[in-house]
Amino acid sequence: MDLTYILAAFGGGILGAAIGGMNAFILCGLSCVVGTALAVATGDSSFNQVVTWGPFLAPHIAFAGGAAASAYAARRGKLSCGRDVLSPLYGLESPGILLAGGIFGVFGCLVKVLLDLIPKLEGLPWTNTMALSVGISGLLARLVFGKTGLSGCRGKGTGRWKRKKDQDWQPWPSSPWLVLIVAFGVSLVSYFTSRFLPGSVGLVFGISAVSLFLFHGGARIPVFLHTALCAEFAVFLTNDLGWGIFFGLAAAFFAELFAGIFLNCGDTHIDPPALAISAVFGLFPLFSILGIMALTGITSLLLAFLMGAAGMCLLFILRRT
Repeated sequence: MDLTYILAAFGGGILGAAIGGMNAFILCGLSCVVGTALAVATGDSSFNQVVTWGPFLAPHIAFAGGAAASAYAARRGKLSCGRDVLSPLYGLESPGILLAGGIFGVFGCLVKVLLDLIPKLEGLPWTNTMALSVGISGLLARLVFGKTGLSGCRGKGTGRWKRKKDQDWQPWPSSPWLVLIVAFGVSLVSYFTSRFLPGSVGLVFGISAVSLFLFHGGARIPVFLHTALCAEFAVFLTNDLGWGIFFGLAAAFFAELFAGIFLNCGDTHIDPPALAISAVFGLFPLFSILGIMALTGITSLLLAFLMGAAGMCLLFILRRT
């Protein structure tokens, strides 16, 4: 970390605002696919380190900068909704909005640096600091530019977890059963890829991020990047199907929970997948310390089943509130 990196992060935040936070994240996913393929083929991960997770496209810089710039644009009345992270902001012809993205790009960069100073636990990162930096950046943008407070304003006759189409954290509401089935399917694919293509952790995540370009055409697809990454990393640590499913399902349920707490009733974007990833990654060292991760095979599959059952019960209860 030096002045050059900080300046580059400022530029990454500007570009994230100019092209739109979601579009910057899609490019990050594409870069992740290319970089991971190169790493598998050559053993050299420098492409991902410099481009994908560096100041150009890293989510805590480009996406977070674009999301914060959208919040600022809405506060100034130049954007109809501060939660709009898809629209490019270059067309608003406002230098201040782009500079706001640059400032939050630097903020996300510095937050991650500080979070990385916290020591590892059992040889594992205490959380995914990049994802947590995205979440913290979104929380700050809400406090600075939003009007609804961190938890948002619940409208009369509506609930946090059962929203209308224009209020749900995804472009359309999804039933608990769909959340479970998609998370289960993504976890299976993530297990297969991570198990039989060593060094490919992040590949399914990258593909899931690229799939978000379909939103531009209005395609009804799920958001599953958080499930993919958590399942991939779990398989990387344990080489076990049960834990891949367990943590993939946990990520899906955490995202729904955080969406209701922070996003569905809010007027700026606080990213549920990022918060879900940081929460699940925090479980890895905890489970390792407690020795739970050593339980594999039938035991981990049973735990995955219990996770799915508990998550479904929680979602059905929340959807009634």
